[in-house]
Amino acid sequence: MVFGLFSKKSNLEKALTKGKKLAAQARWSEALSWFEEAREFDPDEAQARHGERQCREQLVNWNLEEAQGLQGIDDEKAREHALLAMDLAADEKDLQKSVKSLLNKLGKPAPKKPAAPKVEDKPKRLFEPSCGGGCAAPDCGPEGEEFEESFEDVYFLYLESMPENERDFFEDMSTDFQEGFVALQQGETKLAEQKLAKAKKAAPPSPALHYTLGIMQATKGRLENAEHEFAKAVELAPAFTSAYIQRCALLRELKRSAEAETLLKSWNEENPGDTLQAIPLLVSCLLDQDKVDEAEELLAPIFFDEGRTNINASILWAKIKERQNDVDGAVRAYQMVTASRPDYIDALVPLGLLLIRQGGRSAEAAVKVFKQCYRVDPEHGWFYLLRISEAYAVRGWKKDAAGMLSDAEHELPNQPQAKELFRQVSALVAKL
Repeated sequence: MVFGLFSKKSNLEKALTKGKKLAAQARWSEALSWFEEAREFDPDEAQARHGERQCREQLVNWNLEEAQGLQGIDDEKAREHALLAMDLAADEKDLQKSVKSLLNKLGKPAPKKPAAPKVEDKPKRLFEPSCGGGCAAPDCGPEGEEFEESFEDVYFLYLESMPENERDFFEDMSTDFQEGFVALQQGETKLAEQKLAKAKKAAPPSPALHYTLGIMQATKGRLENAEHEFAKAVELAPAFTSAYIQRCALLRELKRSAEAETLLKSWNEENPGDTLQAIPLLVSCLLDQDKVDEAEELLAPIFFDEGRTNINASILWAKIKERQNDVDGAVRAYQMVTASRPDYIDALVPLGLLLIRQGGRSAEAAVKVFKQCYRVDPEHGWFYLLRISEAYAVRGWKKDAAGMLSDAEHELPNQPQAKELFRQVSALVAKL
């Protein structure tokens, strides 16, 4: 696929307009990227050259001010800002001169300490030879020693990654359970099933055992069985958060959102404030049942407090706005995500589709969004190229739309859905 098929004139004008608009808002970094894109289409374009220079000057000066403020307090941080300023100065000799002057004042960086030997922190597999097999030790067989004597270290290494208040559930468990747990974590499902079955026969029921059995059943796609195991874990330990949330998530996946809603409302009454798991999951269950207003009321305080950092909350807020036909509100919510995570496909795709739906200049913005999707996820490039073609068609630019359609055809997989979307976009382009 070659992006050179984009119309030179339309894209140049678009990039210049966007760059000027962002520069007027003092959003220098974003504006710089647009002016650079404009110069890709025409390296000698005077307005693009002037805009790029203005942005670089502002960004260099800002980093120099930061560096000067840190000088004598934290010279390493000051040097970082100065080096960033040097990168931003690019080929501008006068800007480079100011930066070099400050770097000279900061002097050479302190010598770095020798790097510590690299230690592989990945746990060994369950029965991996600790010596690699066939060493000269008298007690080592041709296959090497089995990694049994340090097995507990592997188990407790996994436990360290758990929430602190849940580790107690996994202490004092049998060796069979520990071996089964680690085998499951390492993808050795058959061995895990054998060991966990032995552990289940040899010991009374425990929250950790049922939780781990639930994970194993879910791994095998036996969702009903998995939900049953998580329910048993919660029955034995009502405060077992991971088991509770896993059970509710599975109920939703099993199209039983009403049951999950009841459980989650009860959980939130006793454990309020879980803005990362329980509340977003409850909002999803409400949306499954078209309880849009209730979902909005529940999510609103989280979105307005944490929207810029809580990606899940922003995505859900966008879905709520879509249900309410508030396209502008949904676009803003998705843009909050892509501002901090420009590679987040789950926000980029719905954002691009909404921009196409808005039409006009928004369709031009959709082109940029789906170009980014193509870069991030080339495996599904055909889909993004079709959407770019659609955006051009909505804008009325037949030549650009036809060019992208041709590119998409070369990458189209032999799938009914892909062929149907291609047919729809082709029909749209043909009407121009």
